[in-house]
Amino acid sequence: MPMVIRGTIRNGYVVPSQPLDLRDGESVYIVSVPPSDPQRRRTALARVQQRAVGIALPDEVFSSESYYED
Repeated sequence: MPMVIRGTIRNGYVVPSQPLDLRDGESVYIVSVPPSDPQRRRTALARVQQRAVGIALPDEVFSSESYYED
């Protein structure tokens, strides 16, 4: 089961809120909480591509309404 990562989206990467020991190619779930509406979270499955920098994530994943959780 992939771990859940919480962090900030910055320049196409998710920067984890706290340092994590992640391996390249590892699968993780990304949870985004919009500051304007904390009740609506977006979740997506992503693959770690750059260790210790962030998790590469296509912008279209987080712009898709289908990833919003009710």
